[in-house]
Amino acid sequence: ALDGAVDGAPVAQLSGLDTSPLCIGYWQDLEYERMILGDDAGNISLFDVLPEKLNQDAADGSLSAAQHRIYRDRRHADWVTKCQFYPELNFMVSSSLDGTLKIGDLERRSRHCRQLGEVDKHGAKKGVYSFEWSNLFKVLASCGLERNVNVWNPYTRAGKPLAQLQGHNSSVQHVTINEDNYQLISCSIDKTMKVW
Repeated sequence: ALDGAVDGAPVAQLSGLDTSPLCIGYWQDLEYERMILGDDAGNISLFDVLPEKLNQDAADGSLSAAQHRIYRDRRHADWVTKCQFYPELNFMVSSSLDGTLKIGDLERRSRHCRQLGEVDKHGAKKGVYSFEWSNLFKVLASCGLERNVNVWNPYTRAGKPLAQLQGHNSSVQHVTINEDNYQLISCSIDKTMKVW
């Protein structure tokens, strides 16, 4: 509703959340609009955000989280760092400081999801900060506390990456894929950006 926010005032506010939201994902199709929230308790929550319904319920601009939440699922054991729905996959992907990527279905409310990555053999967490999907190459790239960029095949049940791109000297904060130039780009707190 950017057209209604010209004066800088919020159009609506989702209140009554019992956890702190840390990341937001959004998608829409012909039938509905959904918002995904990842929180500090490892939950992924799905909210209905159809504009007509929001306008009906929000006479004063305040919306009840309980009234608009479709469901909530505890997918991670630590903070959720990113959540995104990818229509090409028909799945939602989330990452967490627990060191995992989770791929799961939202439409069928299935609690089953696949896990990519794991806690190392000594129990140390290798937090995942971000990820990116490439529809052209059909891979997920992820980055985080490790100094590697991992490339995953989301269609297999294997929990191991297809490739690990090594070269950063510190944790990798963000990764993106430039499909037009066949590049994967990462940036790190080692004050470098790498083009792979």
